[in-house]
Amino acid sequence: MHSPDGTSRKRFSVSPAWLSCALLLSIVVALYGATLHYSFVWDDAAYIRENYRIHALDWLHVKSFWTRTYLGHYAPVHHLLLALIYSISGNQPFWFHLANLLLHMLEI
Repeated sequence: MHSPDGTSRKRFSVSPAWLSCALLLSIVVALYGATLHYSFVWDDAAYIRENYRIHALDWLHVKSFWTRTYLGHYAPVHHLLLALIYSISGNQPFWFHLANLLLHMLEI
């Protein structure tokens, strides 16, 4: 496309795929963004506050993520993520909710 002064300019265009991603990201942030300031709810007590296995990142605890179930669930990556967040933030809900928000955004 040529401008009135005769120089060539590229026209800016956004593909429908990018618009779809932007819309989905906006929805995720709108729905889950408010949770950043919530306290722990539902199963958070069992999985975070009462789960001694995530309260340390030593070899015995990390090994237990991969060799045992917790509350009937085998979720080693989930427990490792919880342990990493716990090691950084302790028992503060904000950081756990932020990690969940970021994971939901990455899924798009």
